[in-house]
Amino acid sequence: MPVAIRKVRRVFPENRRGSNKGSMKFLIVGDGRYMSARATTGLIKRGHEIAEIWTTAPKSFERHPSFIKRLLLPADYDARTVIERHGIRVRNISGVKKRDLVALLDQCSPADALLCTGSHVIFPLELLDRFPDRAFNLHPAMLPDYRGPGPIESLVLHGKADEFGGITLHRLSEGIDEGEIVGQRRLPFSDYGTRLSWSLAFARASGELVENELDALLRGVGASVPQEPGSGSYIAAKDIELSVRQDWPFDRAVDHMRKAPLVQYRTFLTLNDGGKYIAIIGTPRSVAPPTGEPAVIGRWAVVVDLADRRVRFFRDNSVRRMLRRLRSHVDVAAFRWRLIAKPEPEN
Repeated sequence: MPVAIRKVRRVFPENRRGSNKGSMKFLIVGDGRYMSARATTGLIKRGHEIAEIWTTAPKSFERHPSFIKRLLLPADYDARTVIERHGIRVRNISGVKKRDLVALLDQCSPADALLCTGSHVIFPLELLDRFPDRAFNLHPAMLPDYRGPGPIESLVLHGKADEFGGITLHRLSEGIDEGEIVGQRRLPFSDYGTRLSWSLAFARASGELVENELDALLRGVGASVPQEPGSGSYIAAKDIELSVRQDWPFDRAVDHMRKAPLVQYRTFLTLNDGGKYIAIIGTPRSVAPPTGEPAVIGRWAVVVDLADRRVRFFRDNSVRRMLRRLRSHVDVAAFRWRLIAKPEPEN
Protein backbone atom coordinates (compact mmCIF):
# COMPACT_ATOMS: atom_id res chain seq x y z
CA MET A 1 0.00 0.00 0.00
CA PRO A 2 1.60 3.33 -1.01
CA VAL A 3 2.42 5.87 1.68
CA ALA A 4 0.86 9.28 1.29
CA ILE A 5 3.27 12.18 0.94
CA ARG A 6 2.70 14.96 3.41
CA LYS A 7 3.47 18.34 1.95
CA VAL A 8 5.31 20.69 4.28
CA ARG A 9 3.68 24.07 3.84
CA ARG A 10 5.33 25.95 6.68
CA VAL A 11 7.98 28.34 5.35
CA PHE A 12 9.06 29.74 8.75
CA PRO A 13 8.76 33.42 7.77
CA GLU A 14 10.22 34.47 11.12
CA ASN A 15 13.57 32.99 10.05
CA ARG A 16 13.94 34.66 6.65
CA ARG A 17 17.13 36.67 6.39
CA GLY A 18 17.15 39.56 3.95
CA SER A 19 16.46 38.52 0.40
CA ASN A 20 17.44 34.89 1.06
CA LYS A 21 13.90 33.74 1.65
CA GLY A 22 13.59 30.75 3.96
CA SER A 23 17.26 30.58 5.00
CA MET A 24 18.03 29.05 8.39
CA LYS A 25 20.74 29.07 11.00
CA PHE A 26 21.82 25.47 11.71
CA LEU A 27 23.25 23.67 14.67
CA ILE A 28 25.23 20.74 13.24
CA VAL A 29 26.12 17.62 15.21
CA GLY A 30 28.80 15.61 13.42
CA ASP A 31 32.02 13.63 13.55
CA GLY A 32 34.19 15.76 11.28
CA ARG A 33 34.48 13.17 8.53
CA TYR A 34 33.78 13.59 4.84
CA MET A 35 29.99 13.43 5.12
CA SER A 36 29.93 16.03 7.88
CA ALA A 37 32.15 18.42 5.93
CA ARG A 38 30.24 18.05 2.66
CA ALA A 39 26.81 18.46 4.27
CA THR A 40 27.99 21.60 6.06
CA THR A 41 29.20 23.20 2.84
CA GLY A 42 25.96 22.16 1.17
CA LEU A 43 23.98 24.22 3.66
CA ILE A 44 26.29 27.20 3.22
CA LYS A 45 26.03 27.01 -0.58
CA ARG A 46 22.26 27.32 -0.27
CA GLY A 47 22.51 30.47 1.84
CA HIS A 48 22.02 28.91 5.27
CA GLU A 49 24.21 29.82 8.23
CA ILE A 50 25.99 27.62 10.77
CA ALA A 51 25.50 28.57 14.43
CA GLU A 52 28.13 26.06 15.56
CA ILE A 53 29.10 22.40 15.33
CA TRP A 54 28.81 19.92 18.20
CA THR A 55 31.04 16.87 18.12
CA THR A 56 32.23 13.93 20.20
CA ALA A 57 35.30 13.63 17.95
CA PRO A 58 37.03 17.04 18.20
CA LYS A 59 40.35 15.78 16.79
CA SER A 60 38.64 15.18 13.45
CA PHE A 61 38.23 18.94 13.14
CA GLU A 62 41.80 19.67 14.27
CA ARG A 63 43.67 17.90 11.49
CA HIS A 64 43.59 17.83 7.72
CA PRO A 65 43.57 14.61 5.69
CA SER A 66 46.97 13.42 4.48
CA PHE A 67 48.87 15.64 2.05
CA ILE A 68 48.00 13.48 -0.96
CA LYS A 69 44.31 13.37 -0.02
CA ARG A 70 44.28 17.15 0.36
CA LEU A 71 45.70 17.46 -3.15
CA LEU A 72 43.07 15.16 -4.62
CA LEU A 73 39.91 16.01 -2.69
CA PRO A 74 37.89 19.22 -3.04
CA ALA A 75 38.07 21.48 0.02
CA ASP A 76 34.38 20.77 0.67
CA TYR A 77 35.39 17.32 1.96
CA ASP A 78 37.95 18.57 4.51
CA ALA A 79 36.27 19.44 7.82
CA ARG A 80 39.13 21.59 9.12
CA THR A 81 39.26 23.64 5.94
CA VAL A 82 35.48 24.12 6.08
CA ILE A 83 35.43 25.44 9.66
CA GLU A 84 38.46 27.68 9.07
CA ARG A 85 37.12 29.10 5.81
CA HIS A 86 33.71 29.94 7.28
CA GLY A 87 34.74 30.76 10.86
CA ILE A 88 32.58 28.04 12.42
CA ARG A 89 32.92 27.30 16.11
CA VAL A 90 33.31 23.62 17.08
CA ARG A 91 32.13 22.59 20.55
CA ASN A 92 33.33 19.33 22.12
CA ILE A 93 30.35 17.55 23.72
CA SER A 94 32.09 14.27 24.56
CA GLY A 95 31.29 13.54 28.18
CA VAL A 96 28.19 15.76 28.17
CA LYS A 97 25.26 13.78 29.51
CA LYS A 98 22.06 13.50 27.50
CA ARG A 99 20.08 15.40 30.11
CA ASP A 100 22.54 18.33 29.94
CA LEU A 101 22.28 18.89 26.19
CA VAL A 102 19.28 21.20 26.51
CA ALA A 103 21.11 23.41 29.00
CA LEU A 104 24.10 23.45 26.66
CA LEU A 105 21.83 24.55 23.81
CA ASP A 106 20.89 27.64 25.82
CA GLN A 107 24.57 28.63 25.94
CA CYS A 108 25.03 28.43 22.17
CA SER A 109 24.44 30.88 19.40
CA PRO A 110 20.69 30.72 18.57
CA ALA A 111 19.83 28.21 15.86
CA ASP A 112 16.66 27.62 13.83
CA ALA A 113 17.35 24.05 12.71
CA LEU A 114 19.36 20.96 13.65
CA LEU A 115 21.23 18.60 11.31
CA CYS A 116 23.01 15.46 12.51
CA THR A 117 25.74 14.43 10.04
CA GLY A 118 27.21 11.31 11.61
CA SER A 119 27.00 10.96 15.37
CA HIS A 120 25.81 8.46 17.97
CA VAL A 121 24.34 11.22 20.16
CA ILE A 122 20.77 10.43 21.24
CA PHE A 123 18.88 13.69 21.55
CA PRO A 124 16.34 14.15 24.36
CA LEU A 125 12.82 14.94 23.20
CA GLU A 126 13.01 18.29 24.98
CA LEU A 127 15.88 19.32 22.70
CA LEU A 128 14.09 18.17 19.55
CA ASP A 129 11.07 20.21 20.64
CA ARG A 130 13.26 23.33 20.29
CA PHE A 131 13.39 22.62 16.54
CA PRO A 132 9.77 21.85 15.55
CA ASP A 133 9.78 20.29 12.05
CA ARG A 134 13.41 21.39 11.68
CA ALA A 135 15.53 18.58 13.16
CA PHE A 136 17.12 16.24 10.61
CA ASN A 137 19.57 13.36 10.35
CA LEU A 138 21.69 11.79 7.62
CA HIS A 139 21.62 8.00 8.04
CA PRO A 140 23.93 5.78 5.91
CA ALA A 141 21.38 3.14 4.91
CA MET A 142 18.13 2.97 2.97
CA LEU A 143 15.55 3.42 5.71
CA PRO A 144 13.36 1.91 7.00
CA ASP A 145 15.89 -0.95 6.83
CA TYR A 146 18.98 -0.96 9.04
CA ARG A 147 17.96 1.59 11.62
CA GLY A 148 20.32 1.99 14.55
CA PRO A 149 24.06 2.59 15.07
CA GLY A 150 26.69 1.12 12.79
CA PRO A 151 24.57 0.52 9.67
CA ILE A 152 27.61 0.50 7.37
CA GLU A 153 29.24 -2.37 9.26
CA SER A 154 25.93 -4.23 9.58
CA LEU A 155 25.16 -3.95 5.87
CA VAL A 156 28.49 -5.43 4.80
CA LEU A 157 28.67 -8.15 7.47
CA HIS A 158 25.08 -9.23 6.69
CA GLY A 159 25.71 -9.26 2.94
CA LYS A 160 23.07 -6.56 2.34
CA ALA A 161 25.32 -3.68 1.25
CA ASP A 162 24.04 -3.71 -2.32
CA GLU A 163 20.38 -4.15 -1.42
CA PHE A 164 20.15 -1.47 1.28
CA GLY A 165 23.34 0.53 0.72
CA GLY A 166 22.64 4.25 0.46
CA ILE A 167 21.90 7.32 2.49
CA THR A 168 18.66 8.70 3.90
CA LEU A 169 17.86 12.23 5.01
CA HIS A 170 15.05 12.04 7.54
CA ARG A 171 13.43 14.01 10.31
CA LEU A 172 14.59 13.32 13.85
CA SER A 173 11.85 11.90 16.05
CA GLU A 174 11.48 10.25 19.43
CA GLY A 175 12.04 6.80 17.88
CA ILE A 176 15.57 6.11 16.63
CA ASP A 177 15.72 6.60 12.83
CA GLU A 178 11.91 6.48 12.60
CA GLY A 179 11.25 10.03 11.40
CA GLU A 180 9.72 10.99 8.07
CA ILE A 181 11.98 10.52 5.05
CA VAL A 182 12.96 13.70 3.20
CA GLY A 183 15.16 12.13 0.54
CA GLN A 184 17.34 9.14 -0.32
CA ARG A 185 20.20 8.12 -2.61
CA ARG A 186 20.87 4.45 -3.34
CA LEU A 187 24.60 3.58 -3.26
CA PRO A 188 25.31 -0.15 -3.76
CA PHE A 189 28.62 -1.15 -2.18
CA SER A 190 29.70 -3.14 -5.24
CA ASP A 191 29.84 0.12 -7.23
CA TYR A 192 32.67 1.32 -4.94
CA GLY A 193 34.38 -1.75 -3.43
CA THR A 194 36.06 -0.23 -0.36
CA ARG A 195 34.93 1.55 2.78
CA LEU A 196 36.74 4.78 1.85
CA SER A 197 35.28 4.93 -1.66
CA TRP A 198 31.84 4.24 -0.22
CA SER A 199 32.28 6.91 2.47
CA LEU A 200 33.21 9.50 -0.14
CA ALA A 201 30.12 8.54 -2.15
CA PHE A 202 28.02 8.99 1.01
CA ALA A 203 29.55 12.44 1.45
CA ARG A 204 28.77 13.50 -2.11
CA ALA A 205 25.18 12.22 -1.81
CA SER A 206 24.80 14.02 1.53
CA GLY A 207 25.70 17.30 -0.12
CA GLU A 208 23.13 16.67 -2.85
CA LEU A 209 20.39 15.84 -0.34
CA VAL A 210 21.10 18.94 1.73
CA GLU A 211 21.32 21.27 -1.26
CA ASN A 212 18.19 19.92 -2.94
CA GLU A 213 15.62 18.03 -0.85
CA LEU A 214 16.37 19.68 2.50
CA ASP A 215 16.63 23.18 1.09
CA ALA A 216 13.37 22.73 -0.82
CA LEU A 217 11.65 21.44 2.32
CA LEU A 218 12.75 24.44 4.37
CA ARG A 219 11.48 26.82 1.70
CA GLY A 220 8.06 25.19 1.68
CA VAL A 221 8.23 23.46 -1.70
CA GLY A 222 9.44 20.01 -0.60
CA ALA A 223 7.79 17.00 1.00
CA SER A 224 8.52 14.28 3.54
CA VAL A 225 7.22 10.70 3.60
CA PRO A 226 6.21 8.92 6.84
CA GLN A 227 7.82 5.54 7.44
CA GLU A 228 5.30 2.73 7.68
CA PRO A 229 5.01 1.64 11.34
CA GLY A 230 6.62 -1.74 11.95
CA SER A 231 8.46 -1.78 8.64
CA GLY A 232 12.18 -2.27 8.10
CA SER A 233 14.69 -3.44 10.68
CA TYR A 234 16.71 -2.21 13.65
CA ILE A 235 20.23 -3.46 14.42
CA ALA A 236 21.43 -2.73 17.96
CA ALA A 237 25.10 -2.02 18.69
CA LYS A 238 25.39 -5.22 20.75
CA ASP A 239 24.39 -7.24 17.67
CA ILE A 240 27.25 -5.90 15.53
CA GLU A 241 30.17 -8.28 16.05
CA LEU A 242 33.38 -6.84 14.67
CA SER A 243 35.93 -9.21 16.27
CA VAL A 244 36.44 -12.93 15.67
CA ARG A 245 35.78 -15.00 18.82
CA GLN A 246 37.14 -18.40 19.77
CA ASP A 247 33.64 -19.85 20.20
CA TRP A 248 32.90 -19.27 16.51
CA PRO A 249 33.02 -22.15 14.00
CA PHE A 250 35.74 -22.01 11.37
CA ASP A 251 33.38 -21.22 8.48
CA ARG A 252 32.01 -18.19 10.28
CA ALA A 253 35.52 -16.87 10.92
CA VAL A 254 36.39 -17.28 7.23
CA ASP A 255 33.24 -15.41 6.19
CA HIS A 256 33.92 -12.63 8.70
CA MET A 257 37.52 -12.19 7.53
CA ARG A 258 36.27 -11.92 3.96
CA LYS A 259 33.85 -9.10 4.80
CA ALA A 260 35.21 -7.22 7.83
CA PRO A 261 38.29 -5.65 6.15
CA LEU A 262 35.90 -3.98 3.70
CA VAL A 263 34.53 -1.80 6.51
CA GLN A 264 37.22 -1.91 9.22
CA TYR A 265 40.72 -0.49 9.09
CA ARG A 266 41.82 -3.29 11.46
CA THR A 267 40.13 -6.59 12.35
CA PHE A 268 40.74 -8.33 15.67
CA LEU A 269 40.72 -11.80 17.20
CA THR A 270 39.47 -11.90 20.79
CA LEU A 271 41.22 -14.57 22.84
CA ASN A 272 39.56 -16.39 25.71
CA ASP A 273 42.68 -15.72 27.77
CA GLY A 274 41.70 -12.48 29.48
CA GLY A 275 39.94 -11.09 26.42
CA LYS A 276 43.19 -10.10 24.72
CA TYR A 277 42.84 -8.55 21.25
CA ILE A 278 45.19 -9.39 18.37
CA ALA A 279 45.01 -7.57 15.02
CA ILE A 280 44.63 -10.12 12.21
CA ILE A 281 44.36 -10.03 8.44
CA GLY A 282 43.81 -12.35 5.49
CA THR A 283 42.11 -15.73 5.22
CA PRO A 284 42.42 -18.04 8.25
CA ARG A 285 43.82 -21.54 7.65
CA SER A 286 42.64 -24.75 9.29
CA VAL A 287 45.62 -26.71 10.69
CA ALA A 288 44.09 -29.47 12.87
CA PRO A 289 41.08 -30.48 14.96
CA PRO A 290 40.73 -28.56 18.25
CA THR A 291 43.51 -29.52 20.68
CA GLY A 292 42.42 -27.79 23.87
CA GLU A 293 45.83 -26.12 24.05
CA PRO A 294 46.26 -22.37 24.60
CA ALA A 295 46.85 -19.95 21.75
CA VAL A 296 50.35 -19.80 20.29
CA ILE A 297 51.17 -16.19 19.46
CA GLY A 298 54.05 -15.66 17.05
CA ARG A 299 55.43 -12.62 15.29
CA TRP A 300 53.62 -13.27 12.03
CA ALA A 301 50.71 -15.52 13.02
CA VAL A 302 48.61 -16.80 15.90
CA VAL A 303 47.39 -20.41 16.14
CA VAL A 304 44.26 -20.89 18.23
CA ASP A 305 41.35 -23.25 18.81
CA LEU A 306 37.99 -22.22 17.40
CA ALA A 307 34.78 -24.12 18.10
CA ASP A 308 35.48 -26.88 15.56
CA ARG A 309 39.08 -26.51 14.38
CA ARG A 310 42.52 -25.28 15.33
CA VAL A 311 43.22 -22.33 13.07
CA ARG A 312 46.11 -20.12 11.99
CA PHE A 313 45.39 -16.39 11.66
CA PHE A 314 47.94 -14.07 10.10
CA ARG A 315 48.83 -11.04 12.21
CA ASP A 316 48.53 -7.51 10.93
CA ASN A 317 51.85 -5.70 10.48
CA SER A 318 53.38 -2.41 9.42
CA VAL A 319 53.89 -3.50 5.80
CA ARG A 320 50.22 -4.35 5.38
CA ARG A 321 49.21 -1.07 7.04
CA MET A 322 51.41 0.82 4.59
CA LEU A 323 49.75 -1.00 1.69
CA ARG A 324 46.33 -0.03 3.05
CA ARG A 325 47.38 3.61 3.19
CA LEU A 326 48.55 3.41 -0.42
CA ARG A 327 45.24 1.82 -1.38
CA SER A 328 43.39 4.68 0.32
CA HIS A 329 45.19 7.15 -1.94
CA VAL A 330 44.15 5.10 -4.97
CA ASP A 331 40.54 5.21 -3.73
CA VAL A 332 40.66 8.99 -3.35
CA ALA A 333 42.16 9.36 -6.82
CA ALA A 334 39.35 7.21 -8.24
CA PHE A 335 36.76 9.36 -6.47
CA ARG A 336 38.38 12.50 -7.86
CA TRP A 337 38.13 10.99 -11.33
CA ARG A 338 34.42 10.37 -10.73
CA LEU A 339 34.00 14.05 -9.85
CA ILE A 340 35.81 15.06 -13.03
CA ALA A 341 33.76 12.68 -15.17
CA LYS A 342 30.50 13.74 -13.53
CA PRO A 343 30.99 17.07 -11.71
CA GLU A 344 28.78 18.19 -8.88
CA PRO A 345 26.28 20.77 -10.19
CA GLU A 346 27.14 24.41 -9.65
CA ASN A 347 24.78 26.27 -7.30
